[in-house]
Amino acid sequence: MKVRTKWEWLVPLTRYTEFWRQARKLLDRGLRTGALAVYKPVLETKAHILLVRLLEDPDVWEAHIEQFVIFLLPSFG
Repeated sequence: MKVRTKWEWLVPLTRYTEFWRQARKLLDRGLRTGALAVYKPVLETKAHILLVRLLEDPDVWEAHIEQFVIFLLPSFG
């Protein structure tokens, strides 16, 4: 029996597919040495927004996390 967690989009939890390969390339490009220094202000701002939203409405934490990831994707593209 397969359990669906709604977290299939999370790269470490996906199977080795075309989606995984594309996501891995994106992550590799964005997480290379020195790349995070460029994105640090964006990451801090978006992390702050996430934490505020979690404090304001913790019952929908999954939606907050998904929105945080969606906001981050263009930053690493």
